[in-house]
Amino acid sequence: MKKLTLLITLYLVLGTTGIPQNSERIANLLAEADSLIAANRLPEALAKTEKILSGAANNKTAHQYRINIYYLMQNNKEALRYADEALKRFPQDPDFLYQRGVVNNSSGRYGKALEDFSDALLSAQAGNLYKIYLNRGMSNYYILDYESAMTDFNKAIELDSNYASAYKS
Repeated sequence: MKKLTLLITLYLVLGTTGIPQNSERIANLLAEADSLIAANRLPEALAKTEKILSGAANNKTAHQYRINIYYLMQNNKEALRYADEALKRFPQDPDFLYQRGVVNNSSGRYGKALEDFSDALLSAQAGNLYKIYLNRGMSNYYILDYESAMTDFNKAIELDSNYASAYKS
């Protein structure tokens, strides 16, 4: 009976403390990945994000990091694959639509990028709208739709007049 009581107590203690430890572990791994990205140690940063996703498949930030790392590694094929995978897990998420749009722009798929940016605008948070308009403006610029590009650039400036890239475009 004492063993059963001890096992139940251990189970309760470990079971309830495991969740904060796991989220703390994830936060530490994300911080390490962030530092590795800043140091351009992308394969190591990718390993950290994969470690997170192996135990926390629904961690949105880790999915975003993985897409961004592949993009920074100039592996657009994998970046697009993981953006699509993330959108299956988080349908119509504006952050993943935005990321996929950036990768599509980089890959010369401007029509697909325009669709992604336009879809992202439907549910994006106010603080991120300027980035979406700026990138959609770039897509319009690349397809030689200068009027739409200027409209989007002006909207990006209107939303965040401190964002210098919008002025350069």
